[in-house]
Order: sequence, then structure tokens, then C-alpha cells
Amino acid sequence: MRLLRATEIIQRFARARQLSFAVVTVALATAAFLPGRGVLDRTQWGLGYIAVIVFVASVAGERGAVAAALASFIAWDVLFLPPYRTLLVADPRDWLLLCAFLVVGLAIGVRTAQSRSREAEAQARQQDADALCRLSAELLAAEDTATMARRVLGALEAVTDAESIAVYVASEAGLEPIAWTPEGPAPHDDLAAALGEHARDEGEPLLRLAIPLVASRRRCGAVVLARPASAFSANELRLVRSVANLATSYLEQTRLREQAVQAEALREADRLKSTFVSSVSHQLKTPLASALATVTSLLEPGGREPADRVDAELRAVVGDLQRLEGNIRDLLDLAELESDAWRSRAESYDLGDVIGYVLGSLGRQRDRVRLDVDDRLPAVQVDFGQIARALGNIVENALRYSPAGSTVIVGAGIEGPWATVHVDDEGEGVPAEEREAVFGKFYRCKGRNHPPSSSGLGLAICRQIVEAHGGAVRVEEAPGGGARFVVVLPVDWSGEAA
Repeated sequence: MRLLRATEIIQRFARARQLSFAVVTVALATAAFLPGRGVLDRTQWGLGYIAVIVFVASVAGERGAVAAALASFIAWDVLFLPPYRTLLVADPRDWLLLCAFLVVGLAIGVRTAQSRSREAEAQARQQDADALCRLSAELLAAEDTATMARRVLGALEAVTDAESIAVYVASEAGLEPIAWTPEGPAPHDDLAAALGEHARDEGEPLLRLAIPLVASRRRCGAVVLARPASAFSANELRLVRSVANLATSYLEQTRLREQAVQAEALREADRLKSTFVSSVSHQLKTPLASALATVTSLLEPGGREPADRVDAELRAVVGDLQRLEGNIRDLLDLAELESDAWRSRAESYDLGDVIGYVLGSLGRQRDRVRLDVDDRLPAVQVDFGQIARALGNIVENALRYSPAGSTVIVGAGIEGPWATVHVDDEGEGVPAEEREAVFGKFYRCKGRNHPPSSSGLGLAICRQIVEAHGGAVRVEEAPGGGARFVVVLPVDWSGEAA
């Protein structure tokens, strides 16, 4: 195969470079040594060649060290041991010196090359460890599975020269590719042939490496790599498995977080269910029991009650039933709002008309309300009935929690693109730490007496309605003490109020 032949040529060229470097280095050293041949004893030049062998070994490895030792052996014999320019030596003891030099040179060169190789390998392992640490930190910061897959893909491209890489993640439909290279159509779902479609011309085979991502005895994904012909090295396999383990850890942590969120949601649902049952049973049973007791007392034998007492008792029954009907209506309305069954039919209305309608429905309580609105209120795009219900809940809540005879102020105006309505009361106010919680279902402020007519749903319904209209509602401290509830709605700039 062409790529295999190219790889062999490159390897041969690298070996040739090592040998050439060794021979050229020894030749240059010999040229530098020759002028001093008559200065030093012939045996001392062996030390210079040992230094040359160590240098070549540190640069060109074991092959270069062996070549440098042989070249130094010949150069020392021919040029520094008489007779010169021949392999013969005049003193037979020089043969012992040459052999000892060759053995020592080979030993020192090979050991130096091995030490250099181990040092380079240690540095490479440290770099790989640093890369894995960086990948681990990146995965911890990954926002979602797709980001994780892209970062794993980049890490695999950095540690291997694989031609094709794909990262799969388990889903309900099986293992699905999340990130892959090269760019193009998604790999086939079948892992056995996941990257087979990337084979090169002439039917060149691909060596595939598929590593399943398994955690808690369940497969959460897979990593598949492929490249032509040459097998993955042991170091590459180690790095790929390390990257795969990091991906497995991320997917398992994601699954555990999702399970924890689901468990917390179930616990919260159970808590809300318990609160709902408790509150509903109290809100429904109390007025019903009161009405039942009143009617039962009227039906008891023993004489006819005076007409005025009968009227009072019946009025009390009517009040209890109205309270019961209001609680049931609140429950049904909140359920419709949360299920999106209560759809808004928004039209343009003057905000003053909405406030006027709300105040007109207060009956005798209207005398306790004082208006503080701008001369000209803007139009808002709202469902008239829903917004009137929301504002009515806030005003009634303010009247309910204000001292008897106190005044509730209803103000309105415009702030930039928003129309605002605020309701101030003279009650105890809402503590800062409870100002968000008061809009929850059945929430009641701590350490406070609550009127029996309170269902604990009015503010929750108000928030649902206002947010459905693109607005917001909040509570803050009123300028004169007490609580101020503020409703913010977008202004309708499309035309005049209807």
C-alpha cells in the first residue's frame, strides 16, 4: 500500500540521517583533533572520541551511538596510532587499547542513548498527563454532552494520528454519534462499521479501535478510531483509554446529576402534594363544617327560632358557602393557569379602565381605597378579565391584611416601556427574606395572624397571570411602612386604547 511504503521510506530516511549524523560528527571532531596530534599522547585522544560518542548518542540515539563508536575506532586507529593511514598498529598493546575503547564507547553510547530516550519518554508522559488534566478541567466545565464530545474529539486528535474519530453517546434509540471527524455525514450507527465508510481508494483497509464507555455496568457511549494499516501503539492505546475514561466519568456524573434532580423534583412534588392536600382540606372543610353546623342547629327540634336570628344564621351560611366557592374557584383557576388551559385573549385596553373595574367590584370596601394615578394612563395589551382578577387579588389582599379603617393606596403610571400599578397598605409589611416566597402556593408569612377567608392562592394566581402577559410582579416596602405590591406590564404602543 502507498501509505505503508511511504512510512517505510520515512523510517529508512530517519535511520540514514542518524548514521550520517554520527559519521559527519566524528569526521568533524577528527579534523579538529588532527592539528594537536603531536601535542598529546596517542592514548589521550580516546577520551576525546568518548566525548564525541556521548554527544552523538544524546542526539541520534542508539544507532547513532554505535555508528559513532565504530567510526571513532577507525579514525583513532588510522590517524592517531602509528603507523598512520593504515589499520595496522606498531605496538601490539594498542590493539588491547582499541578493543577496550570500542567496548567502552559502545557501552557508554548505548547507555547514554537509553537514558536520553527514557528522559524523552518521561517528558512525553508528563505532557500527556498535563493534557489529560486540562481535558479533565475542560470536561468539568462542559455545559452539555455535545460540548463534552467535541472536547474529547479534540483530545483524541491531539494524542493520536487517527484518520477518523467518532464519539458516541447512549440514548433511548441506542448509541448515537455526537461528534466526529472528518467533517461530513454522521457515521453509521453500527459501531462495527461506524467508520468503514471512510476507507480510501483501492479498497485500502482501516484499522478500527472501538472502546466502549461503561459505567455502573451500563454502556453510556463509545469511542471509535480508525486509520490505515499501521496499528495503534501501546502509548496511544493508553492515552485513548485515559481520554475514554474521562468521557465515561463525565457521562456517569451527568446521569447521576439528572437522577438527583429527578429525585429532588419528586421530593418537592411530594411536599407540594402534602401541602396542597393539607391546605385544600383546611380551606374546603372549614367553611363547609361551619355552614353544616349552622344549618343543623336551625333544624334542631325544640321550638322555632326568632326570625332575626334565623336571618343572621342564614347570612352566615351564605358567607361560608361564598368563601367555599371562592376557594374552589382559586384552586380551579390556578390549575388551569399551570396547565395552560386558561388561554389569554389579549386586546388593547386603557389601564385606567382596568383599575376602575377592579375598584368598582370592591363594594363597601371601595371607601378604604385612595387612587394616586397619572393624568393619562397608557394602553396595555391584556386579557381584561385575567388582569382584573390579578389586580383584584392584590387589592383584596391589601385590604385583608391592613388594620380596620386604614387606607389602601392604588397608584399607576408609566416607566419607559412599562406600565406600572402599585398597591400600598398600612399593614405589617412583608419581611425581605419572604418577599419571593409569598407568591408561592399556600404560603403564609410567619408569625402573623391570617384571616379565615385567605386561601393562600391569590398571589400565586396573580403572578401566573401577570407573567403570562409578559410582565412581572414583586413586593417591596411601602414609603409609609407596610407592603407595596408592584405589577409591571408592557405598554401597548400599537394604537389607541379600545
